Amino acid sequence: MLVGEWTDASQRSSNKLLPGSFPPVDVAPAFRFGSPSAVLCGFATGLIGHLIAVGILIVFKNPVLIIICVVPVFFDKAAIALSADKSGGTKTALTLVLIKGVIRLAFCAIAGS
Repeated sequence: MLVGEWTDASQRSSNKLLPGSFPPVDVAPAFRFGSPSAVLCGFATGLIGHLIAVGILIVFKNPVLIIICVVPVFFDKAAIALSADKSGGTKTALTLVLIKGVIRLAFCAIAGS
């Protein structure tokens, strides 16, 4: 109910500024429309991808070591897994989330160097 009211209110104000725009909605309400296992597996696989990337940074003695923040990992990777699970299945979801976890941390380390 709260999300619906918030979406309607923001849609009215955004249509005044940008006609035809889409309402801003956070990703968390979308989790109930998909498989709960996709959300949990997406988070777990994304965390594994981040840990692999941290291991690679340590092995190659990168001067930048990224500390993993679990909350963005959950919301980012769970949303990707939910979407990929609906369109491509479980293997696609887990593969994309794992690759995204490694690439995201790698780019952060490159940007920090």
